[in-house]
Amino acid sequence: SDGVVNFAVLDLVYDPQTLAEQIFARVRGNKEPFSFRLVLLNLTSRLIGRHQLFVMSFYSHVMRYLRPTQREVTQVLACVAQ
Repeated sequence: SDGVVNFAVLDLVYDPQTLAEQIFARVRGNKEPFSFRLVLLNLTSRLIGRHQLFVMSFYSHVMRYLRPTQREVTQVLACVAQ
């Protein structure tokens, strides 16, 4: 509780690049409810940040959700900031 964030589970992922791409492909499929897509975007963002990955069109896709009418704009911004 000294402010250190523990990402032990994310550090143990065998192939983080493939996992991030697969999760992001599921997000782009638009078959999931928005709240679940937001959770998947958050996980993808954490994988990208932790392992310094490059996932094609991740940030441009997230920009679609940054609209004035978006209720969850703070959660979307948190995904981008991670």
